[in-house]
Amino acid sequence: PYHHSRDMNTSGPLDLDRNIKLLLEIGTMLQGVRSPGDFAVGGILADAPNPGLTITLPADTNDANSTTNPSTLTVGLPLVEPLVPAIKQACQLAPFGIGEQTVVDTSVRHTWQV
Repeated sequence: PYHHSRDMNTSGPLDLDRNIKLLLEIGTMLQGVRSPGDFAVGGILADAPNPGLTITLPADTNDANSTTNPSTLTVGLPLVEPLVPAIKQACQLAPFGIGEQTVVDTSVRHTWQV
């Protein structure tokens, strides 16, 4: 239930019973939250593995061997500026829907997709 700000007044002595009651109410409300994953966390993890992304680049029309040996690009995080042109080679303008049509209109959405 929602509490008006006057109900949340903390200017008096510490009221542990009220704080515990509020925490239990918050916990009850959060139980109703549904997410696509099993769990979620937040914070900084200094030794987390870099997930990376491997992109197959389009065949180079100047290279006769490129169709049999496509080049790949491994992109780590954080993304660094020098990799942007190579990533863009593997992208195309992202379409969007208008009614039942799928269109590309950069005056509406100028976004790329991999």
